[in-house]
Amino acid sequence: MVKKLIKYDFKSFGKILFPAYVVLLGVAALYRLLSLFETDSTSYRIFNASAIVILVVAGIVCSVMTVIVSIVRFYKGLYTAEGYLSFTLPVTPAAHIFSKLITSLIFDALTLVVSFAALAVATAGEVFAEIVKAGLYLIKYGFKTVGGQSPLYVVEVVVLALVAAATAHLLMFMCISIGQTAKKHKILAALGIYFAIYVVKQILGTLFIAQGVVSDLFGNLARFAAEHSHAFLHLFFCGGIVLEFAFGVLYFVITRLMMKRHLNLE
Repeated sequence: MVKKLIKYDFKSFGKILFPAYVVLLGVAALYRLLSLFETDSTSYRIFNASAIVILVVAGIVCSVMTVIVSIVRFYKGLYTAEGYLSFTLPVTPAAHIFSKLITSLIFDALTLVVSFAALAVATAGEVFAEIVKAGLYLIKYGFKTVGGQSPLYVVEVVVLALVAAATAHLLMFMCISIGQTAKKHKILAALGIYFAIYVVKQILGTLFIAQGVVSDLFGNLARFAAEHSHAFLHLFFCGGIVLEFAFGVLYFVITRLMMKRHLNLE
């Protein structure tokens, strides 16, 4: 059943984001076409600068739209009139959350791929080729510097990025789920909750840094890193994964609890 939910969510996301991807690639193609008529004239420089701005804006819009669509689809699919249909299905709240989360992560990846494809099209692959060369150089340098541990570092970074992205979506889902309990202005309530959590995290982070400076924690970490660089990096990445995963589980549990016990459909 989860697969069917993902299929349905994929279509819902795609109706909005696929046209946006086409526009982004189209703008990139137009920019490339314009560059074929390069001249030293003032008019060309104006058009070229404008095309670059439009391309950058289109890329930013696609990225922002991916986040917005994820939020809107979660809210509309579960907490509006559409939610009546969703919750009549023989599916658990956890399955609904996983469906929305997996689909959001898939389109996060698709947006990233399309953005790189647009960059490749706009520059005839030149900039993209340079990025690939730089990446290969860094990989080669990494293998040379840390030897056989490089693949492990790559895995840790990829897992950390994936878990962090999932946690970010789960945080938004949780805020929406709590905000929907408000009698009025549910979206504003969700935004307020998100902002409050952000402020609390910043305060706790500042307190942690201050305590680390007073207790010489960072000095000890610096000395440990100098003496055991590989162990420090592994602990850093794995610690980040565990921390993000813990927050993700917390957000998931709260979201599931709100869906089961405090559902307030419009």
